[in-house]
Amino acid sequence: MKAHDVRHLKLCPSCSSIGDEREMAFDGSDFYHGRCFEADFGLDALIALPRKQRDHLTLGDVGNETMTILIDTAEEEDALVPSPPRETPT
Repeated sequence: MKAHDVRHLKLCPSCSSIGDEREMAFDGSDFYHGRCFEADFGLDALIALPRKQRDHLTLGDVGNETMTILIDTAEEEDALVPSPPRETPT
């Protein structure tokens, strides 16, 4: 952590520990560690977070089981989005 990274530190209202906001879940008013967010709001609420927020959660913060579910959810979402057509060389 560099000196200027201090501005990204936030207090988790659930466990009262500090964390880096870039790796925390945001509920609209507060930043939570991944495990704290899941404990307070449930796994369904964690999965319902925007993809950009879920992608910043770390394995050490949410654990193996939850990370597997988050990865599976992301892969399902990716499968629903059609890929752009490829250009064929002529």
